[in-house]
Amino acid sequence: VVAAGSAGQRQFAVVETPAMGFAWVESSGSAAASRAKPIAAGNKLTNEFFELSISNATGGIQSLFDFAHRGNQLSQQIAYRLPDPAGEPGMDWQKSDEGHYTSMRADHVEITASCAAFGEVVSRGVLVDGDGSTLARFRQTTQVWAGSRVIGVEIALDDVEEPKADPWNSYCALRLAWSDATADLWRGVGLVRTRTDASRLEAPEFVDIESPGGHITLLTGGLPYHRRIATRMLDSLLVVRGERERRFRVGIGVSLPQPAAAAMELLTPHAVYPDQGPPGTTATGWFFHVDAKNVVATHWEPLVDAAATASDSAAAPGAVIGFRVRLLETAGRSGRATLHTFRPVAKARQVDFLGQTLLQAPVEGDRITLDFASHEWIEVEATWAG
Repeated sequence: VVAAGSAGQRQFAVVETPAMGFAWVESSGSAAASRAKPIAAGNKLTNEFFELSISNATGGIQSLFDFAHRGNQLSQQIAYRLPDPAGEPGMDWQKSDEGHYTSMRADHVEITASCAAFGEVVSRGVLVDGDGSTLARFRQTTQVWAGSRVIGVEIALDDVEEPKADPWNSYCALRLAWSDATADLWRGVGLVRTRTDASRLEAPEFVDIESPGGHITLLTGGLPYHRRIATRMLDSLLVVRGERERRFRVGIGVSLPQPAAAAMELLTPHAVYPDQGPPGTTATGWFFHVDAKNVVATHWEPLVDAAATASDSAAAPGAVIGFRVRLLETAGRSGRATLHTFRPVAKARQVDFLGQTLLQAPVEGDRITLDFASHEWIEVEATWAG
């Protein structure tokens, strides 16, 4: 347990868990006192990697300071983009890339949890246009964990005025602004990181904002469509005409070494099983491990003995004789990776997606050696020894 604490009736703990593994933790019923500073204080959320400030005026992220770089890295708000007004009769009507937006006004900003392990700030307010009319109500929850480079942002919208028909010019969005106009944008599609100069992006996994002064990643949590505004702003579309979802969750990563892995983690949270007894042999362990951080597993399944299944008169499932896994290289770097397993492997083969053998993979005990090309996606079948 790296950090633990309590806030009111809520208890929090940061636990080191092996990748593709498990850890069993017993709660004492109340978190022990810690000398570490609470993460939330005033309008700030701070851990060992960054400090962010929540604006009392807007309720969004006013500033984000990365301790490894100088200057404000990011600001964030929720905004409703309004259609461009029609021009004078007889004049050409041109849409503005800058657009017209509502103002985000906070009615209430409060700390709802603060301890050495976790900090949370909730802001509530409205989005108003230039005439003072309310177009939507919002509730934004900003969360920071000890030891994490990812800021959790949960947005709940209510009483949203239906946007106009053009989804790229009338929408409610999460808006990011950064300081460096020369920053490069990279998008993740299929977990592959690709540079883009497009003003309209499809990025359901992540958008990287990379500059010499810092590296910020928006983990989109499945939000597919984004629009770059000028050189220093990005709109992630939340609500367009016809959209009925009003609850959204994204992450903002600070200097993430592997954005694809972080994007998967946001979409597949850790499984927690309360009130379960400890395992019989050890309180922590792992099942599989890939030693290349730029390689992620996209699919796992047991490998069943088809012959045993076919000959079983009771039609019971066949014996599990191994496993099948799909592995994807995400960073555009070719190289070699080793897949470690929790028990020895007799043989392994790389197959195509029809199950036909492409090559036999070298095996040594519990290790399978695999070679990857840039952005290659491979499928491997392995049979247990014994």
